[in-house]
Amino acid sequence: MFPKKNARITKELEVFSFLETSGLENSKKELVYLEEERRVSKYLCYFRQMKQANTVLFFVLIMLILSCKKEVFKNGGLEIQKSKEEKFVPVDFSRYKKLNYKEQLELSKKILGEADIQSADKYRIFNLNRFLFSKLNKPDSAIAACKKMLKLDVTKNNDEYLGHINFNLGIYFNKINQRDSAFYYYNKSKEYLFNTQDSVQLSKCFLNIAYIESNFGDFAKSDSSAVASIKFINGKKATTTASAYNVLAINSKYRSLHKDAITYYSKGIEITNRKSSKIIYKNNLAIVYQDLKDYTKAIEILQDLLKDSISNLKTKARIFDNWHIISG
Repeated sequence: MFPKKNARITKELEVFSFLETSGLENSKKELVYLEEERRVSKYLCYFRQMKQANTVLFFVLIMLILSCKKEVFKNGGLEIQKSKEEKFVPVDFSRYKKLNYKEQLELSKKILGEADIQSADKYRIFNLNRFLFSKLNKPDSAIAACKKMLKLDVTKNNDEYLGHINFNLGIYFNKINQRDSAFYYYNKSKEYLFNTQDSVQLSKCFLNIAYIESNFGDFAKSDSSAVASIKFINGKKATTTASAYNVLAINSKYRSLHKDAITYYSKGIEITNRKSSKIIYKNNLAIVYQDLKDYTKAIEILQDLLKDSISNLKTKARIFDNWHIISG
């Protein structure tokens, strides 16, 4: 009926038994008896409570263990832990099909507001938004999208992602004529791209740095960056290689190195497979001949350009003005 007695309880019960069978009648002995009875009752009550408490504690502990147990799935007799990413809602990117730019941006806003999604999917959405804002001529919004990408877990310690994001930031800051910021982000991009195998993107990074350095009037550094661009592109992209020669030609012209400028413009014209670039380089070459007072050669180049179909009206107007100035 009672819990197992320990040594102390046994002693107290023995006293209780002795007092009960002693037959003492005086009040002092009765007082001792009552006192011992209370003490024994107190111990018994205490241990009953402890037993009940231990039972409850054991039950609570079992429930906690069961509730904390990892959810697993059976797959061919093997237990597979549930993926951490399963708590995220997968994004159905097919929903973007057949939508215009503004509708795609609205859909992105809706998806981001609906539920938690994976960091990788957020990256894709922000990168798409960056592209869409660029197409809609909203460079400030494109910059904001890029900066959101930099805060994602998926981009941390990822040199390829960080290289491309910083490169795009350089493009958009350059577009809003904040060349100091553009120069900063291009150099950040260059640092990350050095750790990747993306020599083409690294070449473009050096090329854009070369243009900014040329605009700053630092022609020697610009030449070095342009040469680095040519080195890393290694003939893989004709337009990038030709553009690097264009920078070298511009730098040479500003330093009155006209023969070098002619050589570099001629290389750019020969290499590029883009008609619009070829037209610009030929126009610039005509200006160099004008500086050398070889007006016949300059007019010949410009007249050939005016005979050709030029879709860009600003470029066509500039060529016509140059021809008019030289020939007049």
